[in-house]
Amino acid sequence: MSRLSEDIPMLPLTPTDMRNAIGHPVKDFEDMLQYQCALAAGCDVIVTNNKKDFHEFCRIPFLTAEEFLLQFDYEG
Repeated sequence: MSRLSEDIPMLPLTPTDMRNAIGHPVKDFEDMLQYQCALAAGCDVIVTNNKKDFHEFCRIPFLTAEEFLLQFDYEG
């Protein structure tokens, strides 16, 4: 993770992201927070090992860490 975090920027959670996430009836509120951050930042993909919960609301492509690394041929 340390090496990966050098190459891929991490997003901050803003008060706006928090407000946008509140009130959405989802199984995992933290997933909605990640989604709102990704929407605000214009992300192309979300990397998660919890894909099953993202199916219910996510309009951004989402991949597991392994799928991401294979798709983008990241060797670190």
